[in-house]
Amino acid sequence: MEYDDPNTSFVFTYHLGFSLFLLHLSDFLSKCIPLVFI
Repeated sequence: MEYDDPNTSFVFTYHLGFSLFLLHLSDFLSKCIPLVFI
């Protein structure tokens, strides 16, 4: 598995960005959902 391959680098960056997006999304939802249900 070559780490110099731009395709592998892109996939890694995409997954890293997507996991960060999910982390922020879950944090956002955990703040908003109690406000909605109260």
